[in-house]
Amino acid sequence: MDVLDAAFWDKAHSSQPKGKESERKLAAFLANLACSRDDESPLYVARGLLRQFEHMFRDQPSTRQFFTDQLRQGKSDRTACPGVDGFTEDDWALLDRLVAAAQEPPPDAETK
Repeated sequence: MDVLDAAFWDKAHSSQPKGKESERKLAAFLANLACSRDDESPLYVARGLLRQFEHMFRDQPSTRQFFTDQLRQGKSDRTACPGVDGFTEDDWALLDRLVAAAQEPPPDAETK
């Protein structure tokens, strides 16, 4: 059961300051949180953020790209992102889907 559903993230996202720099800073903060080695349970933080990230930043490919790149580094170098240590094949598959989605234009861009 997701405690923080899509409606929560939509509301939280709409209340945030806009702009490329603020988007990058937020993505960096979340990636650093997901990759943190200071938390007692970094795997659960990384996994939770990864799952919620599907609902966040749908229309911000550069933000999605930054976040997924940070986590992706941990696949080959666990010291780059200790939070992914212990990811399952399902976790990596979800990350792969987010990486692919980050490379696609946002839905609104196709209709303009």
